Amino acid sequence: MKKYIFTAALTVLAAAACSKENIENQKQVDEVRGIEVSANVSEATRTTIDGVNVLWSKGDKVGFIADVESVVAVDSFHAIKDEFDGQKSAKITVPVKADAVVTDETEIAFTAYYPYSAKTTEGGRPVAEIATEQDGQTGEWGYMSAKFSGTVASLAENGLTFEHSCAYIDFQLKSSAHKGCPVTEVKLISLDGKFLTGEYGLTGEGALTDEEIGTRSNYVSLIDPVESLSGEWQGKVAVVVPVDLTGTKVKVEITYTENGADCTQSKIIDGSNLAAGHKVTLKLNLDKTDFNVIEFEDETLGALLATAFGSDGYLTMAQAAAVTDESLVVNALTKNMSISTFHEFQYFTGLRKTPNFSTNSIKIGKITLPHSITTINDYSFRQTNISEINNTYGVTYIGSYAFQNATSLKSIDLSLVTSIARSAFNGTSGLESVGDTDNLINVDSYAFAGSGIKSIDLSNVSRAGDYSFSKCGNLESVDLRSLKSAGNYMFQGCAKLTSVGSLRGLSKIPDYMFLNCLSLPSVDYLTENVGNYAFQNCYQLEISNEQLKVVKTIGQGGFDNCKKIAGEISLPVIESIGSSAFSNSGITAIDLTGAPIKEIGSYAFTRMNALKKITISANVSKICANVFQYNNNNLSEIHLLSTTPATLDAGAFASISDDYIIYVPKGCVETYKAEWADYADHIQEERQ
Repeated sequence: MKKYIFTAALTVLAAAACSKENIENQKQVDEVRGIEVSANVSEATRTTIDGVNVLWSKGDKVGFIADVESVVAVDSFHAIKDEFDGQKSAKITVPVKADAVVTDETEIAFTAYYPYSAKTTEGGRPVAEIATEQDGQTGEWGYMSAKFSGTVASLAENGLTFEHSCAYIDFQLKSSAHKGCPVTEVKLISLDGKFLTGEYGLTGEGALTDEEIGTRSNYVSLIDPVESLSGEWQGKVAVVVPVDLTGTKVKVEITYTENGADCTQSKIIDGSNLAAGHKVTLKLNLDKTDFNVIEFEDETLGALLATAFGSDGYLTMAQAAAVTDESLVVNALTKNMSISTFHEFQYFTGLRKTPNFSTNSIKIGKITLPHSITTINDYSFRQTNISEINNTYGVTYIGSYAFQNATSLKSIDLSLVTSIARSAFNGTSGLESVGDTDNLINVDSYAFAGSGIKSIDLSNVSRAGDYSFSKCGNLESVDLRSLKSAGNYMFQGCAKLTSVGSLRGLSKIPDYMFLNCLSLPSVDYLTENVGNYAFQNCYQLEISNEQLKVVKTIGQGGFDNCKKIAGEISLPVIESIGSSAFSNSGITAIDLTGAPIKEIGSYAFTRMNALKKITISANVSKICANVFQYNNNNLSEIHLLSTTPATLDAGAFASISDDYIIYVPKGCVETYKAEWADYADHIQEERQ
């Protein structure tokens, strides 16, 4: 292809739908059996490497890769005809197998790539060659590919868009001190051994694979990238294999000629992600000891930080790394300013904590942290509009209110975090994913209250504060196997929560812990103590009789409105039962035989319409008023095991149907009638 100023992406559009007749007619004329389509260049679409508009040249070849099942010839190409030389539009032919029958509805799948490569692997795949040493012009496009899968008709309607299969490094150099000196070579070396160049097999996916089929190198160099250095930025682009060098170190070497002698400057810098189709710009100022100038996406942000920490209107990586006080970063910025991206923050490697951007009401969309950050400070991103935060792999602590009400944040990697402070993610309604949190030990109050998370690994969390996951309406599953201390209202209002794992580490289920967890079906272990309203309105909760046998205390409303707790239960070790403990349940019988409980409190068994029978422990010495208040019309048997009547408050057995019987131990009827005169007509001797 010919290349001119103003780069544009290559787009291939099918000219018209093809029929079998059209293909046969074409074969007679072109002696190539296939589907004729238009190959166009769109002026509106710019490439990421900025520099050339692409026009077709005669002899250019577009290659095709297809599976053996495809109607497209497996390994084939089409050459641009002379008549389309220098044109924005050309007609090419997608080769079709000789025996294939093709109509508008025929399914077709292939990958087209440019430029065509005649060299192949032993398996017949085309080979992409990326030279170690480049002159800055050769291979400026690298390889591009377009994958298509659909009907012939959709090919005609939608066409193909070629995308880059290589990455690009734009080396930009300047120097006033060495003005007029030619740069003979600039080299980038991957110090961890990752390959930047070599020979690679092209696949049907249109991508470069990691399969080694030829000579490969960990460096790329441009020959004669700058003819004459000056005070203005100039340079050339190198084509490299897509590779992620984030978190690694690379070495840059610049060789220039001065007074007839070769001189070299070199520097170790942080690697970048060389993604397919992306360009990374390296600005190298040879006048400075550290020539790694940071190029800011937000020019206003760059100017402010350069003024505060840099020199001559720019900021180098070394200057950014010299900043050790995070508050200075915020102080350098304008109050209420809006920053769309701050990926350059990654170069402030002298910091251990993030700045508090909310102090000056600064809005930040996306940010990349330096690898040195271990703490996200209190209030750092509170109400900042943060939507993306990268490089959190070194963070171990999230401070109070760090992301409170950051509703645009959708994900964050908390893989090394051990502690999350109060309200850190409170109100992050858009938050869906926090990564693998198996290092998390402590979660403070309100930490994720009102967030949008669907699941989180709490398997190693030993402490969680009040309201820590309250109103997480999307939360479905947690594992509490290591939890030893939990706060009140921990999962209040988590309506979709269906699994919590084991609660064996807790001595008490705190007050309101699972309040309004409407979908929670079970817990695999019940603690000895159940707090006030701990399971209120857990409509799907089923607790077995065996689980209840270990319970010693049940707070007020502990199992209120747990409609599926039903049948006969026994509480042999119960010490206290709060009011409305089992209200609106399906329990039909309660057995307190042998229980150390001393007192049956007011309203303890209120609103238990299914209750028919209760056996009260011999240890009970007092029964308070209104124990069975409100609609316990089915209760017919009250069995008392003590030979000594308990103290009875007025109205103790109010709201029970008139035909209930109070059974007392043999020989104790008269004693009970004397003490409980108001209920004498209901007292009978226990049946054998």
